[in-house]
Amino acid sequence: MKRCAPTRMPKMLATLALGALSACANTPPLEAFVTQESTAARAERVFRYQSRIADSLLDRYPMREDFARADWRLQNAEATMTESCGALTRAVLSDVAGEELSWSDKLAVMESLTPCEHAARALDDLILQLDQPQLASGGI
Repeated sequence: MKRCAPTRMPKMLATLALGALSACANTPPLEAFVTQESTAARAERVFRYQSRIADSLLDRYPMREDFARADWRLQNAEATMTESCGALTRAVLSDVAGEELSWSDKLAVMESLTPCEHAARALDDLILQLDQPQLASGGI
């Protein structure tokens, strides 16, 4: 077994202690782990949801030129979702290719789940809103 040089040991211990303390400072209470879904399950759910929204846009606008003529709010919402879900999408593509994710990539995915889900929900809501028939000014 390889031993660390005595001069490096205090630095290593200090680094580990700081890492442990920062992890404790950001750790949610135990109840959060019991009631929330696992990160992997949430990542899969969010990815499937944002993929369904992206597929919906492709069904409506099969050609890039068609989407270029779409409502500007839809274009902005789609761009926001694409950016917010980038880390998750790259992780899924890496997984499909059989590549192992680095810790920094895993952290990026965990940090992107909430913004990705919110962006997908905003785009989904906008699609529903734009699909609603406009009532005549004298309406119901």
